[in-house]
Amino acid sequence: MKYFLLGLFIGFSLLPASAVAGQSQPLTIIELYTSQGCSSCPPADNLLGELAQRDDVLALSFHVDYWNYIGWTDPFASAQYTKRQRAYARYMDLRYIYTPQMVVNGAFEASGLKPAVIDDFIASAKLLPQVPIMLKQRDNSEIEVSIQPWDAAQGSLAGQTFVVWAAVYDKKHSTSVKRGENTGHTINNYNVVRNFRKVGNWDGNAHGFTVSLQGLRENGGEACAVFIQSEQTGRIMGAANLDL
Repeated sequence: MKYFLLGLFIGFSLLPASAVAGQSQPLTIIELYTSQGCSSCPPADNLLGELAQRDDVLALSFHVDYWNYIGWTDPFASAQYTKRQRAYARYMDLRYIYTPQMVVNGAFEASGLKPAVIDDFIASAKLLPQVPIMLKQRDNSEIEVSIQPWDAAQGSLAGQTFVVWAAVYDKKHSTSVKRGENTGHTINNYNVVRNFRKVGNWDGNAHGFTVSLQGLRENGGEACAVFIQSEQTGRIMGAANLDL
């Protein structure tokens, strides 16, 4: 299996779901690029559901829109998520995008139909350093984000810029598919991203700011993940999540 390690990467942390989340153990972000119109995707959707039960993993489903043309419009699909998947193809020098694809920590990619490979990538990700992030929900309107400074002993960040993203997601959806390749089947999707937005930048120093939930939850959203990502390599530099 061909895979890609894009250099220095960092995990992140999670406390039990509550009003506050922060460092407990390093997490591994797994992004599944999937579609309800793809007949190969349901097993990968189920695998993501299993991974989502792990305390050391933050699993997210990004539904792409390029399968919609064959007869079934995925209700969770977004051109924004297709664009994000194409960005990973550039980072990883892939000639095409496909479903079901899993991207691990922005540094590794493989088919979502290969659980053993994904497990190997999770193990590799655990060996990499992290930037601790703390989240605290204030009322129902905003989240306080606190990012710790980068430890220069872990490597240089020179020449890179970093974006802070917020992903609001629902934990499970079951959909009865009426048309397309999965006609007649009920598909379960897990940790479905409903909104995704750039909320700031990070320069390697300690940083605190507030994220407004206004607009982020317009399509739903039972939980929120915040993570840092390199614009040059796609590596995720740290993350935390929080039940809303």
